[in-house]
Amino acid sequence: MALTPITLTDDPQQAVDKINQHNHDGQVGKPIGTVGISDSAITSAKLANGAITTVKIGSKQVTSACIADKTITAAQIADGVVQTDLSQTVLGRKNFIAMGNGMKFAHDTGTLAMKVTSGECNISGKYHKLPATSSITLPVRKACLVTAAKDTSAATVPSLGYVAATVPDADSYTVLRYLFNESAGNPQDSSANLNHITTAVSMSIVDGWFDRARSVNGVNGYMASGSNTGFPTGNAERQIDCIVTINKLDGATREIFGYGAAANTQYFGLQVRGSRLWFWGYNYDQDTGIDLEVGETYFFSVAYDGNGNAQGKLTVFINGKPIMTVGGLTFNTGTALVLYLGRRADTASQFGAFTYHYFEMRSKMRDYWAIAANANKALFPCSYQTPSGVYPSLTPYGENAHVYTFGEDSGTSIADSVTATAMNLTATGSTIVPSKIVQGTNARRVYGSTTTDFFTGGSYSITTSHTLIFAGIIDDFSSYQNIVSTRSSTTAGAAMLIEMTGGRLSLWNEATDTHHYSVSKIPLGRPVFLAITIDPNEVRLYIDSPEVDAVFTSMNGLNISGAFTTAGTLSFAKRGYDNAEPMKGTYEYVALVPKTLTQAEIEYVYSQLMTPKLRDITDDILSMDTISLGFVRTDATRISYADDFSYKYGRDEGASWNEGNKSVFLGWKYYDGTNAGVLKWANPLGNCKARFYAVGSTYGGARYAGLMDAFGDSVPLQPHFYDGANGVSYGYILRAGHTAGVDNVEVALYGQGGIAYDKWLNSFYNPRFIGLYAEVIQNVV
Repeated sequence: MALTPITLTDDPQQAVDKINQHNHDGQVGKPIGTVGISDSAITSAKLANGAITTVKIGSKQVTSACIADKTITAAQIADGVVQTDLSQTVLGRKNFIAMGNGMKFAHDTGTLAMKVTSGECNISGKYHKLPATSSITLPVRKACLVTAAKDTSAATVPSLGYVAATVPDADSYTVLRYLFNESAGNPQDSSANLNHITTAVSMSIVDGWFDRARSVNGVNGYMASGSNTGFPTGNAERQIDCIVTINKLDGATREIFGYGAAANTQYFGLQVRGSRLWFWGYNYDQDTGIDLEVGETYFFSVAYDGNGNAQGKLTVFINGKPIMTVGGLTFNTGTALVLYLGRRADTASQFGAFTYHYFEMRSKMRDYWAIAANANKALFPCSYQTPSGVYPSLTPYGENAHVYTFGEDSGTSIADSVTATAMNLTATGSTIVPSKIVQGTNARRVYGSTTTDFFTGGSYSITTSHTLIFAGIIDDFSSYQNIVSTRSSTTAGAAMLIEMTGGRLSLWNEATDTHHYSVSKIPLGRPVFLAITIDPNEVRLYIDSPEVDAVFTSMNGLNISGAFTTAGTLSFAKRGYDNAEPMKGTYEYVALVPKTLTQAEIEYVYSQLMTPKLRDITDDILSMDTISLGFVRTDATRISYADDFSYKYGRDEGASWNEGNKSVFLGWKYYDGTNAGVLKWANPLGNCKARFYAVGSTYGGARYAGLMDAFGDSVPLQPHFYDGANGVSYGYILRAGHTAGVDNVEVALYGQGGIAYDKWLNSFYNPRFIGLYAEVIQNVV
């Protein structure tokens, strides 16, 4: 049977269902045939005369009932009278089905009023009707979603509203931030560093995405800061966010932003070359592979993890989604030049033709989740995963364990979940906040103070066999961060700490001042799972995964057995004996277990706590009792743009790189080390314009082959790059193939010559299961 085409209106599950209905043996991606339509509503004649196309069928503009009762004729379809009024659309991922005559809007020329022109629909089985007189006045100079209430009563008329785009929040790592909302003069830096724009040539104030914006003309226009206070230099960690409209693409190279010195590796910038987006830094040029479009507005983020990570990883995001990652870089960004927007910093050339709506420079990367959430809040829809777990059973721990979930609504007592041998904690300070791991419960946030934010318990000792588990958020590791301590005296023989230094988990024997570090860097600013297991012969560290990260068998010459036995006062968020090393972050879950948990038991605890939840614009923007009816932009006096289809009901099929609504998972392939590192998938997309990208499972056993998108179970794979310093290549390359009459998409795994292909990501991950996503960009009729 021919494969039903995958279209832009399919949500991921619909697309997967279409793929699963096909045996993949042949006719992949062919147009829909005249068989398999059981009710005969669509006939060969209707297909032959071109009145009904696969695009119209795929987007559900034409239903079999409408054709059968002749409410839609071939002539109406052919001349375009029938558009999208008769539609069925899923509201994001919340499964609210809306069908009927739709909710269509119009706006009067020269006004800010959006009016309903037709409004009958059925939402989740309940009839709603918006009278033709319903309207709403929108704010000036804003990007907005127009919304309607999702009411529970069939007789209720849903009220109209809107959600306006919001800029990302500043924090202590913001070193420069332009909102471009001034009505006159040069853009001002709203950060404490006051790196204001002092030079502006051929710059104009225009209506923007959030308020006002600044436009440069592409001939000689640009903006430059008057100072560079706080700029990340050398090989320091950093992130730059900017929201930019592309006003001209004419084959020229045009600078979006740049700063640093005019020398090899000492520049940090973003350019458009022709129509392609490039990162560049003097011999560190990187082609993202993304073609931009004139008139489109993009949310660009460029993040570099700095020298805290030996990989030196640079990631470029568009609209909240990572589109390029390159490792093995070492920047030496200079301080000689200030920031330039719309021109190269080192020479008066490569002038940009852009409109700037927002710009921020940071000294710390935001987590991937925060970048995606910021894109959603700015109305560039993006999907991403967060934990939505449950507390694991206490059975694996035994009756002598101590478990803290920090879920209290008030007070200073933190309850021990193991009541038989309960040792409650006493909280000094701390703030009760909603849990980001177990939804609907609480957590405790501490702010890095040894006098106002910590928890203490009774006397406790680390036995020969022991396990410590932490789940929560680490907000800073610029200095040691003490999570759990059992030492209470400077003369104690031995104690056990979990602390942070340089972003890695550390097991510290205080008696010998010995550190043993994890291999992986701990994610900053998002929920993370950490565990340490101790037995008489070895210690194992787990970082954000149930897979072992590091193992060691001695403590500076001391046997593991007996190295951690001295009792002391249990202390969280600071070192107990001298009130040093305060932690900044959130406590969600801690387990102290007087036995060595097996890897399978660690895996169980991890899977319960870190269960994934897929979030998108309906989570970050829309409240649960509203639906989105369309996207609009306004200027000072009127609605300048309206789209009541692409963003309808929380979807956006028109936005660039919206992974949430266009990605289709094509399945896992297990790599057994054969076939020269080439894995193949049948291409179900036919002639559709599509982007493919690969992920790797962090699990290695065959029993996990069916897992998809589990939190922490899949990671983006490294596209091919060349490590010039060491003369080696790593990564994967996508290429087309053709086998037995079937079009394939092939993933070729690259490793240094002589290295087994299953080790090709040994500097990053070492997955055995490779998964492939297909992202539809444009249908081809």
